[in-house]
Amino acid sequence: MLGETSEHSVPFLGYPGSVSEPTLNDYEKPFHAQAPRPRGRFNLRAFLWKLTGWPGIVIAGQILLQLATWSFFAIVRTKGPIPLRLEAVAWVQKHPHTATFCFTQISTILAATSSLLFPFGIRHSIALHMHGDGMSLGSFLSTIKIASRGLILDPRKRRWSTMSIVIFLLTGVQTSGWASLLTPQGILVDTPLTGHELDLTNPQLGEMDIDTLRPCVVDSTLLRSFAVGRTESGYARANEDLNHSSTTYGLMDQLFYGSSAGILPTGLGDLNSSTWFPDIPIIPSTINVTGSIPDGLSYNYTLHRQGFTANVSCQPEQLNANTTPSMFLESDTVSEWNSGYNLGNVTCTQLISTCETDPYDPHNASVAYTAPPGSQNYMLMVACTSGDSYKLIFQSAGMYDAMSAVCTITPLIVNVTVHWDGTMVSVSPNYEEVILEGGGPAGISAVTMIYNMMGLSQTSVANIVGDELSTLVHQWTGNYADADIALAFMEIYLTGVAEYSGS
Repeated sequence: MLGETSEHSVPFLGYPGSVSEPTLNDYEKPFHAQAPRPRGRFNLRAFLWKLTGWPGIVIAGQILLQLATWSFFAIVRTKGPIPLRLEAVAWVQKHPHTATFCFTQISTILAATSSLLFPFGIRHSIALHMHGDGMSLGSFLSTIKIASRGLILDPRKRRWSTMSIVIFLLTGVQTSGWASLLTPQGILVDTPLTGHELDLTNPQLGEMDIDTLRPCVVDSTLLRSFAVGRTESGYARANEDLNHSSTTYGLMDQLFYGSSAGILPTGLGDLNSSTWFPDIPIIPSTINVTGSIPDGLSYNYTLHRQGFTANVSCQPEQLNANTTPSMFLESDTVSEWNSGYNLGNVTCTQLISTCETDPYDPHNASVAYTAPPGSQNYMLMVACTSGDSYKLIFQSAGMYDAMSAVCTITPLIVNVTVHWDGTMVSVSPNYEEVILEGGGPAGISAVTMIYNMMGLSQTSVANIVGDELSTLVHQWTGNYADADIALAFMEIYLTGVAEYSGS
């Protein structure tokens, strides 16, 4: 009614009415579903009930991923690399790009799984907060950005900014981290090696009966299986010095760079030697692995071993029957030699010396049969003993006339470092040389091999050793008849053959 005062007045522009009414506080958290609940005791059953369903799957998934990752990493760090099976190694080596692609895809799947579980867990956490005590608008927006891997660059929110940057970086490296952890890679496992070998400096070798040593020292130099290697070793040694690059040649299933340095050509396993030595089917390995090499791994090794070489010096000397050592050169041409093959006239040239030589296996005579007359191309050699050294007398004619010389060869023992890279053997000397007293069996073997090589290299029209030396001289000077260069290469060539004989 007019004139009556109303019991309830309407507040106007912030002024309260005449009676008290509930008013809003100056600040109140948004998104409150209900008034804050007083904190009570921790209820395990209620907590576990909240984890049922997707929350439990998210937590379990993240725990399993982290547990698998760090467990695998810890095993590799503590126990060393995990080798693959031989079949798997062969497949990875044969298909490297396919293997990398497959493991990258696996890493991407694992990273994507983690990336899906992470925002799902954050969204569920937001829902729990909204259902419970609620959260401020700033926290809500920051959490949404974290869930979407967005960056928060606000100097007033340092904690949120730091967290967003860390999560952004970790998300970016997940795939690469998994890939580097899972993709098979080559590893290096250091394993000590020990071994034993024949000591060529042992004086008991020189005291042994020659008949006992003959099969190894003398007879083996004539085996057909080493015929090619004799000249190959000398040419490889000289060509390496000429081109300053390694020339390879093979010896008993081993490939050597430049020279074998007189080492036994065996590796970590027994060597099937029936191809080279008719009566010796197996040469047992002299190298022992003190540790364990995991199956499926390729390997290389480095060893310190005893090698064999020779110091060779060649000088152009004119020898005759009155010099020391003496030299006799006889030549005779026979007409209608083996006329059934129409060879025509064949010249027989013989080089003889009366110098001291090995009484059991004399090397003081050499012969060559050449044809046709007027173009005798030969290289003859005889060997004389001279204390701890040997004198090798070379008499050449025709295309090899510049290679007549007297070479002094001194057998040496040298300590070497041997490295096998999985394919080839490289040997480097340690420059600790020991002269073999009286040459010893190794010196006799070296001279015998050179002597047999020169005799078997001679044909009716050419000499293999002379042709190889001429080729080296031509590569160096552009012509074939430079005596000084020819003798320099001859020294290196004979050194390579001596080292080959030691092996």
